[in-house]
Amino acid sequence: MKLVLPLMLAASMLASAGEPPDNTIPVLGIRINRNLYPELAGVTLGHIITLSWRHFDGVDAWGWASDTSTTNAAGSCDSIGLLLVLLPAEMGSFIEPSEPNGLWFRWSEQDLEDDSAFVHPALPYWDGLDSARIAGAMWDTVQTRMNDLDDASEGQPAYWFFGLWDEANTNQRAHMVMADTSAQYGEYYGYFPDMFTQARSRVDGTPAMEEVDPEGVFSWLKSAFDNTGTSIPVTTTIGTLLTYDTLRYPALDTIPHANGTLADMGRCVRAIRDMTFLGPSGSQGALDAPDLICFDRYPFRQVDIHVESHMGDTCWIYLVD
Repeated sequence: MKLVLPLMLAASMLASAGEPPDNTIPVLGIRINRNLYPELAGVTLGHIITLSWRHFDGVDAWGWASDTSTTNAAGSCDSIGLLLVLLPAEMGSFIEPSEPNGLWFRWSEQDLEDDSAFVHPALPYWDGLDSARIAGAMWDTVQTRMNDLDDASEGQPAYWFFGLWDEANTNQRAHMVMADTSAQYGEYYGYFPDMFTQARSRVDGTPAMEEVDPEGVFSWLKSAFDNTGTSIPVTTTIGTLLTYDTLRYPALDTIPHANGTLADMGRCVRAIRDMTFLGPSGSQGALDAPDLICFDRYPFRQVDIHVESHMGDTCWIYLVD
């Protein structure tokens, strides 16, 4: 009987796992590979079936789409009708310091036609630049990697969407503040990750977060993958921009002003809604907004091991809320 059960379960679910039913809020099991970059080797069919029994509609993972363990996990999800959301390392490698294409960004001080349109920071302090690329070379690199991603994901109907740079908005805003105020990091730290422009508020000088850079790596990756003809949408997950009340939640330390406000978060959402793409040819920018935007909301999550939290205390209640 146990051997027949997975087949019965598959027959009772959706014929295609790649899109949730209308008017539903799918429940996803996040980071099923426990962030063991970049493999999903520990994710088995039994693991996937167990999650489905607990009423999960899908799973979320981080890994190379071209890796055998990822394609196996995608096949397992499809076999029982579970959605699979992937943060492909083919995209994430552009913000990984150890990757050849990691950390390159669009240098706004130079025109797109200049030899230093894209640059790489001097590490570890981002206080200088150590190399440059022309826009055409950067675009060729992005296109090649996105074509590889399309080839790797073709024929995998379980994929719902690909996530591009999880919580890039909160990370870049914090880095922009640190670039302006920190004695440790240099002026170029605010370009990481290369999603929003470098504009600051005219009122208080804080990051404006009002425009996704149409010439930035984030925009180029999304557009290049869309142009492959794929049916898999690309989006990003918005982290909450909110400066915590440390008197009320003393366990949640924060960099002053780095986490922003809900008004800043609203500007981020509008910027993504209105984002455009401007390619190396310098042609008119085209609207390139994602089909959907994700927000981080956890009904419950494990508290970091460095945070002292007990069931029912203020920190724990905040996380549950």
